[in-house]
Amino acid sequence: MKVRIPGSNKKSDSGDFQDIAHKVKEMQKEMEIKLEELSRKEYYAVSGGGTVNVTVNGSSRIVSLKIDPKALSSSDTEIIEDMIIAAVNEALRNVDDEKEKISRNLSSGLPAGLI
Repeated sequence: MKVRIPGSNKKSDSGDFQDIAHKVKEMQKEMEIKLEELSRKEYYAVSGGGTVNVTVNGSSRIVSLKIDPKALSSSDTEIIEDMIIAAVNEALRNVDDEKEKISRNLSSGLPAGLI
């Protein structure tokens, strides 16, 4: 006895695979474009009520770090160090959030379980 399984037609399976492969290639191209755009953006973060200002780019590189001179006159460098770390981490978190959003938007058109 022969059994035919619906949807097991090799021609349609091949077509489905080609469609998915095409979508993946389009997604890769769009991802490259979006990441290039992201690398040119700048993300800002502030800590210590404006004592420390940090700017990073979309490639997660620090572009600018400004510290209020009044804070430097303080002998408590540990507090300043903590503010720098907090501002840098917040700015980098903003970049990561943007990358995640881009990835989520691009992968939404692919079949579930593929990524």
